[in-house]
Amino acid sequence: EPCAVFMIVAPILTMRLVSEDMRQKTDQLLITSPMPITGIVLGKYLAAVGVFFLTLAVTVIYPVLMSFFTWIGLPGWEITGGYIGFLLMEVLHKTYGVSLQCLSPNLLDALRSYHSAFALEPIKSAAD
Repeated sequence: EPCAVFMIVAPILTMRLVSEDMRQKTDQLLITSPMPITGIVLGKYLAAVGVFFLTLAVTVIYPVLMSFFTWIGLPGWEITGGYIGFLLMEVLHKTYGVSLQCLSPNLLDALRSYHSAFALEPIKSAAD
């Protein structure tokens, strides 16, 4: 179930991006750096998206190999659309996770907020 994967992977990659800096008081070093704060937060966000993109890119190997070694044709556009949708959905989850981390200095509060916001996703997908 993709929703279960979203609920686990997105907080794992985003839960320590900002709140860990606040907890260890290294956010003061980041704030006083010559780089703007939006650049720092955007860089952390793009790093989390990049890590997910690399893991997703590794899984592209499987459909490509299957298309070479099978006699039946694989639906290329459907597979591509599935990968694009999965990437966009995970980017949305990363955006929400990083924004919660910026609002809450406490890691557990941000994690609880994240899970409460997406708690109804499995129910919605089960209804479909």
